[in-house]
Formats: sequence, C-alpha cells, structure tokens
Amino acid sequence: MVPTALLGWLLSPIPLAGEAVWWLFEQALSVFNLLLTLAVQHWPLWEPDRPLAYPLALALLLLSLCWGYLPCRRVYG
Repeated sequence: MVPTALLGWLLSPIPLAGEAVWWLFEQALSVFNLLLTLAVQHWPLWEPDRPLAYPLALALLLLSLCWGYLPCRRVYG
C-alpha cells in the first residue's frame, strides 16, 4: 500500500491518473481493514503466561537478530 500512496502523491498533479491511484489505495485500505476486523473477531487476543513472557521475548529478539544478520552476511560476505 505504501508504493501506491507514493505513486498517488507523485501523480497528484495529473487529474485522472492521481485520482485513479488514490482510488486504488482506498480500495486496498478497505480490504486491509476488513481482513483485520475478521482476524480480531475470529482470533482472540492472546497474552502469554507471566513466566513465559521473558523467554518468548528473548526468543523473538534472537529471531530478529538472525533475520537481520543472515541477509547482511550474504550481501557483505
């Protein structure tokens, strides 16, 4: 959706092209809103037990570090 919004700003001086891109952005936003609403209705908010909070946070931290480290290692050798 971000590229569509940027394209809408870029094409805003052109009357029909800018409006068409913003219409497309609005449609994508409404679909995204619908999917988020369905997700909230069907999957309730989950909160881990207190003893599991720190181990889960540590696991997510390690996962994010690996996710950032591996692509950099491929690029920079």
